[in-house]
Amino acid sequence: MKKFKSKQILVLGLVALVLIAGYVRWTGDDFLDDFLPAAGIDEPDRVSGISSDEGGITVGTATTTAYFAETRQRKDIARSEAIELLNTIINNNSSTPEARSTAQTQVTNIARNIEREAIIESLIRARGIEEAVVFIDETNVSVVVKSDELDSSTVAQIQDIVIGQTGVRAERIRISSI
Repeated sequence: MKKFKSKQILVLGLVALVLIAGYVRWTGDDFLDDFLPAAGIDEPDRVSGISSDEGGITVGTATTTAYFAETRQRKDIARSEAIELLNTIINNNSSTPEARSTAQTQVTNIARNIEREAIIESLIRARGIEEAVVFIDETNVSVVVKSDELDSSTVAQIQDIVIGQTGVRAERIRISSI
């Protein structure tokens, strides 16, 4: 009986690590901004901020167009790694039925979120916004759009799209622009 419980704990620990790794990859430096000072670690030097450049607005060292491409790529890589680890749990003969079920549910949730994010991004672009990237987790939705200025009407339209596709309450939706 003890061996059975230790396997469950190990599998659940691995699942937790996958979720944490995915979160860290999706949030990037924002996670480090919160974690490092709390852990008593000095922050490393970083290039950040928004500045003008002849080629357009620059965020750090990347143009806004590159930001969206890089963000989508990071998101895809993190999800691929998470799904790969979850599939390892699902296909492992020594995994418990509960661990397999949990892993399968998480794979299904990831797939559903990928689909929702793609639909939301398309609907936002259909409203005239050039670029958008959406992040959906268990309780929140974050939307980053390429826009010089977000007025209240545009924010309301984006919120309506997100609420319609996810059912998430308005106070759980974060919208920002670059």
